[in-house]
Amino acid sequence: YGDHRDLHLSIRRQRQMCIRDSLWTWLAKDYLAGDNLDGAERALERALVYDRESVEAKNLLNTTRERRQNLTK
Repeated sequence: YGDHRDLHLSIRRQRQMCIRDSLWTWLAKDYLAGDNLDGAERALERALVYDRESVEAKNLLNTTRERRQNLTK
């Protein structure tokens, strides 16, 4: 029984992390659509706390930082 339940707990934790990551990424996209770069950057950093390997969050964070740099030029 122990192994079977451990597997389900592990899968559930992984699914919850993916949901949290996608929610933070979705929020960041919403901020970007409104040109709220600070909010987008905070949301994406939070997404990467939950999933350091999220390619989408990393790409969006790079885009956000590039947009910020272009505004300061």
